[in-house]
Order: sequence, then structure tokens, then C-alpha cells
Amino acid sequence: AMPVSSKTEGGFFQRYTVADFSELEQQIVTRSAALAAAQAQDDRAKQMRQAVELGNLLTTARREQEACEILGSAMILAREAGDPEPLGWLLLHLGTAHQYLGDRDRAQTLFAEAGQVATANDLQMLASYVLHHRGRCLAEERRLVEARHCFTQALALRQAQNDPRAESSQRALEALTALEP
Repeated sequence: AMPVSSKTEGGFFQRYTVADFSELEQQIVTRSAALAAAQAQDDRAKQMRQAVELGNLLTTARREQEACEILGSAMILAREAGDPEPLGWLLLHLGTAHQYLGDRDRAQTLFAEAGQVATANDLQMLASYVLHHRGRCLAEERRLVEARHCFTQALALRQAQNDPRAESSQRALEALTALEP
């Protein structure tokens, strides 16, 4: 179970909060070392994967600026590599970091590109995450009709995959109802 706020908190709609920040910090240290090792080995595919994971962890730790720097650097590698799945996750995590820095326009642009990558390559799990994150960003912008559409699509994809995160999309739809006039 993921602890999330039930409504908009600090301007953020249902932002994920990790239960154990010390464990998260240890994961960041471990992932940072793995990224450094991949850089030392000049293993671009591994660098990209480690950067995507580290960027996600840093955003979860409320260290969005660091996440943007790492993910922004990895973007070049991701585009050169031509592998759509890591590129899609990178775009999603970079969009999320920008969202939490308050740059929702940039976040929406990145979410849109991540969604295009997911759709073009039939990456259903990525698509469900992109829709859910885009819905949260739209809810924060009070674009509630669009947010509901995103959460509804995310829920359908997650239910079709028997993904336990369907509950998260269902909770988001319920919380959205409370925000509506």
C-alpha cells in the first residue's frame, strides 16, 4: 500500500510519500554508485537505466532539482539509444520532477511525449503511469474534466493488466470528485 494524501496537499494532488526515508536515502546512495560505475565503464545502456531509477528516487525524496539534472543528462543517451521503453520512463520521471518544481507546462509536454512513446510501442504499463501522473498534474491545475479522463483511462489499463495500482487510480477518481464544484 502506498501512503498518499487523500486530497491536494501543498498544491500537489495525491503525491506519493515513502514510508521510510532512511531506506530511500540508502537506495539513492546505492543507485548513485551504480550510475558512477556505469559511467566509468562507459556503458551507455546501463547509465541510462541507472539514471532513470536514480531520478525517480530523487524525486520521491523531494530532491527534484537533482533529479532534473541527472535525467536531463541521460536524455541525450536515451534519444541516441533508440530504445523506447527507457526513453518513455525517463520522460515520465523528468515530467514528474518538473511538476513538483512547479513547472507544470514543461511537465505536461514531457508527459505528452512519454504518452506518445508508450502508445507507439504498445507499452501498457508505461501508458498507465503516464496517464495517472498526467491526471495528477491536471488536477493540480484544476483541469478536472481532463484529469478525470486521464484517471479513467489509467484505471482501465491497470484493470486490464490486473495491476494492483488500479486502486490508486480509483482513489484518484474518488478524490477528484471531492474537488469538483
